[in-house]
Amino acid sequence: MGTPKAFNYSAFDTLTACETIVEQCIIDKTEIIKKRPGWADPYFPDLLTKIQDAYSKHLHIYNAKELKDATKALNSIKEPAKNDLSSFNI
Repeated sequence: MGTPKAFNYSAFDTLTACETIVEQCIIDKTEIIKKRPGWADPYFPDLLTKIQDAYSKHLHIYNAKELKDATKALNSIKEPAKNDLSSFNI
């Protein structure tokens, strides 16, 4: 029998809501820090990282960001590599 949940929503929905709230806190951090100085950087960025890591650590959902970054890197070197290969072929 599993551990009882402390909330009535799926873990994915809860993480997504938390991520959305923290992203908004990062946008509005100047106002928030005026009332809560202990939440100055790197509080919210660190919290966002922990939330994003929880997707893969606890839910085994892997963020596509890493794949997107790798695809961008590959696309950025594709054209120069084609040019180099064509001159090598000649």
